[in-house]
Amino acid sequence: MERYVDPERPLRYSYKSINNSLLDKYLLRHWWALAIKAIPPGANANMLSMVGNLGSWFAFILLAGIPWGPAGLRGGAPSWLFFLAAGSIFFYHTLDALDGMQARRTGAAGPLGEFVDHWFDSFNAFLLPLGLILAFPVLPPLLAALLVALFAAADFLTLEAVRKTGILVFDPLSADEGVFLNIALLIAIGATGYDFWARPLPLGLAPIQLVFAFYGISVLAVSLRCLSTTGGLERLAAMLAGLAPLALWTHLASARVGPMGTLFGGQALAWMDKAAFLAGSRYARTVVVTANSDRIDFRLPVKQGAMVELIARVVKVGRSSMQVEIEMYCEDLLTGVRGLATRGVFTMVALGADGKPTPVPPLPPGTPGPTEVSKP
Repeated sequence: MERYVDPERPLRYSYKSINNSLLDKYLLRHWWALAIKAIPPGANANMLSMVGNLGSWFAFILLAGIPWGPAGLRGGAPSWLFFLAAGSIFFYHTLDALDGMQARRTGAAGPLGEFVDHWFDSFNAFLLPLGLILAFPVLPPLLAALLVALFAAADFLTLEAVRKTGILVFDPLSADEGVFLNIALLIAIGATGYDFWARPLPLGLAPIQLVFAFYGISVLAVSLRCLSTTGGLERLAAMLAGLAPLALWTHLASARVGPMGTLFGGQALAWMDKAAFLAGSRYARTVVVTANSDRIDFRLPVKQGAMVELIARVVKVGRSSMQVEIEMYCEDLLTGVRGLATRGVFTMVALGADGKPTPVPPLPPGTPGPTEVSKP
């Protein structure tokens, strides 16, 4: 399993960033230079982070309609609510920038402060979009959940890129531009009224639905950029390919059948072992060998002339071992009748260049496990 804990990392800590944000360069840095003067010189930087997040949470409470019910169920919301939510997010964003400035001003910059700051940012990455979605319940629940998940994934991958490179990069169109786009949207909603954004256009879509679509495309682009920056895009593609079921097809010829005109059991095991080898090698991207096979169930006889299909998938991994589930189907080429002939689980061990067991990547969360009947 990958080693996530690095006890020496705090000792090597050094904050590094590359800020190419256009909004920061031409506007926000001037505002922050003024705002920092209002912060007491001895103020705790982490306390600024906590106080600032009261603004984002207050904006969520307003948009979600927690005290009085969602706007969509009450037929709308007053303009002042969106103006107040915009101001609350601006308050959060300002203190979110000032906490780092305050930490450097007091000589308290360190990994703990960065952790606190990024923890709150990660929390708000899904909280604020969720508030807007609750204010405008125009998306199906699954699409709404997907959009919130995309925001959370973009934030996670951004911080993962920081962990891998040690540098926090702000693109010309960065998270700061995203926050202010959200603030501008809330001001626009307050200025034009709730109904304008919730009422469908002639094409059948409400303006807020188009905004949600734009948000989804934007955060997806951010996620892909972060993956490509750290090389994670290639690893993700390889992982997805490794998880995809591997299929082998063959035609049962007479040399592989017994006196009853059906497939030899030993031949079925050989094919299954080959399929397990291919699936394990593709998942681990290294050479694998068979350690054992477990509970091979022969269910249907495979007659001569049938087409045989073997489907292999990695269902469980250890440190260097993988369990590969194999299902072998037979199909009559003339009638199309198809059935599960054999099922089994093979344990494969990954080997490094030195011929010794080598670690394999963990299965992503949510990967289906072994079929119930194949478990020992």
